[in-house]
Amino acid sequence: MATGHADNKENAYMINLEERLEKNPNDIEALIHKAVMLYEPYHQFDHAEIILKKVRELFPQSIEGLLWSGALRYFIYGNDVEAAEYFRQALTLDPNAADSHAFLAVMLESIKNIVPGDIEYHYRKSFELEPTFINPRLYLARYLFEQGNLKVARYELLETLKFVEDPPSSIGNPVTKYYESYITGRCWTNRKQEILDFIQKIDVAEAAVKIDSKDS
Repeated sequence: MATGHADNKENAYMINLEERLEKNPNDIEALIHKAVMLYEPYHQFDHAEIILKKVRELFPQSIEGLLWSGALRYFIYGNDVEAAEYFRQALTLDPNAADSHAFLAVMLESIKNIVPGDIEYHYRKSFELEPTFINPRLYLARYLFEQGNLKVARYELLETLKFVEDPPSSIGNPVTKYYESYITGRCWTNRKQEILDFIQKIDVAEAAVKIDSKDS
């Protein structure tokens, strides 16, 4: 196994996964976690896809398998339409899966001119189900800002601040760390400052709107 830019903890976890798979080649958690590790930090994307395909064939009801399959299709191969389909399948299996709503919202925002869908609904549903999910609320604020809805964007950012830990809590195994980065955003550093900077950006935009209103 090439080490890529993995640290000692990540390499040790990968060795543990491979030992588990030697004992049970169909250990679903070990398969998924190995695929995620191949995705990040090892950057062996094609190998990760082979394992995820096996997961989908052996365990078609695995929401986690569908989520990471969609993530790989989008973040590595740039196929947002196919990724969205994986997330839709995950929501069919569990309509209350907050992470599936979060990922689908990102995909719909990317392909809004191709595949119809309610971007705001899925962002909101995600953090309504899991209030501590920081990324979906932050992404919704960004989306609202781009739509010119500055007041609601500010509100969502202020709500997000309630759940930001600075510094963030320590995370367990490497796969959990990646999940908390890519989906929830709970383990990102400097997140509080990022939100405060965004609020300041809204302040500037609102001031510009007021000036334009006076001049018109």
